[in-house]
Amino acid sequence: MDEEYFAGNVTQRGIVFGPGGDILLVTSGLRPWTFPGGRIEADADPEPALRRRLYDDVGLQTTVKRPVKTVTDIWGSGSSPVYAVLYRVEARSR
Repeated sequence: MDEEYFAGNVTQRGIVFGPGGDILLVTSGLRPWTFPGGRIEADADPEPALRRRLYDDVGLQTTVKRPVKTVTDIWGSGSSPVYAVLYRVEARSR
């Protein structure tokens, strides 16, 4: 029997906690509300890449803690599954 392997895209998102415990959600063309983040370059180290992405997208300095959840979903108009790794992230005080 031939085995089937995951064939899709990988993304990472941050569950960003503010100093007061609030959680950051952003709007997206794909979904009304989501955690910030996205795809990274193939040769990038995941945690620094997520930290850069969060700074570029929402202007926050953050500390990426650890992965807390993985999910597989169909996002966008394509039919390829997306494997998302969700990290616990803490926003730094200004």
